[in-house]
Amino acid sequence: MESDAPYSASEASIHAARYLLAKPFVKGKRVLDVACGEGYGSRLMRDWGAASVSGVDLFAPAIETATRLFAGDNVSFTAKSAYELDSLFADGEFDVIVSLETIEHLDQPVLFLQKVRKVAKADAVIIVSCPNDHWYYPEPGQGNEFHIFKYTLKEFQDLANQELGNAAEWGIGGPVHGFGSLPLADADALMAGEHQISVGRTLAGTDALFVPQSSDVALKIENCSYFYGIWGGKSSGSVAIAPASMEAYFNTPEIKSLLANIDRVMVLEADQKEKIDRIFELEADNIGKNTRIHELETYVGRLEWRTQSYQAQEEIVAKRFAELNATIYQNNLMLAHYRKYNFVIKPISYFAGILPVPLKTLILSCGRVVSRFGRSLRGTR
Repeated sequence: MESDAPYSASEASIHAARYLLAKPFVKGKRVLDVACGEGYGSRLMRDWGAASVSGVDLFAPAIETATRLFAGDNVSFTAKSAYELDSLFADGEFDVIVSLETIEHLDQPVLFLQKVRKVAKADAVIIVSCPNDHWYYPEPGQGNEFHIFKYTLKEFQDLANQELGNAAEWGIGGPVHGFGSLPLADADALMAGEHQISVGRTLAGTDALFVPQSSDVALKIENCSYFYGIWGGKSSGSVAIAPASMEAYFNTPEIKSLLANIDRVMVLEADQKEKIDRIFELEADNIGKNTRIHELETYVGRLEWRTQSYQAQEEIVAKRFAELNATIYQNNLMLAHYRKYNFVIKPISYFAGILPVPLKTLILSCGRVVSRFGRSLRGTR
């Protein structure tokens, strides 16, 4: 019987993309697939030209399925722990070792990597991948129940480099959005069966092109699906795609979410435009108010200048008024003195007119003396 797991094109592409990293290195080589599962990855590497592929997995039912469907033609499977590799194989036996999404399940990852290193040739290519569980389970208490460790990229790098040496390449993996071209003759070959084992029916494309993605949704360390390291070689990346109808494309949760986000962005942009227009209106109104404030400030400045001018004039007028008051006071004093002594001068003058000249002269002289005496009296007061 085939695997009971229902077929998922997404799951198929996740596994196939990881195995594709090994394709440039397996031709004519002895390959070890650690944690091989139901064996379709081992089968793919044999189809890509591996001289032999040995698959190992702790889960016996998976090995039974792998043996039934893919064993033979230099492909074999064994139910064993990853810690027992050196009891199954000779030291330095393999040219290529692949272990995908294994290390997070192990309570002794250092021992596992030591076993891998032991059965690998000195110049072997080793490919190890690890899920980015911190994206899937962001909270400290969250995690996959089957995963013992939840690695960051740095933790994964430090652990693997410590046991395997410095990797030739580090990479990240994640989902893809795009389109592909498929020869019509191959279309029927990609009709999947009911079970996940249908991933073995892959077709090798001739060309794949990675195009740039928008920065807000681009693949990065913090949002990727998995990390991988390669020792002993470098890849050019890998991509596994499942061609689909336009209806399926627009009905996938990712595209629905994308379209919803586009609608949301359009609403936000319209709202943003209204806000920007309102800002321009407020800025124009503010400019008008600033102009009016400047006019008022100019007017107030003029009023202040006029006030200062009026104050200066008031001081001049007050000073002149004081001078006039002093003059009037002096004139009043003189008038009072004149009235006081006038009663003496006038009678003398009158009688002087009818008196003989000698007597008139004498009387006038006496009047002058009296007048001078009065003035001298005023000067002493």
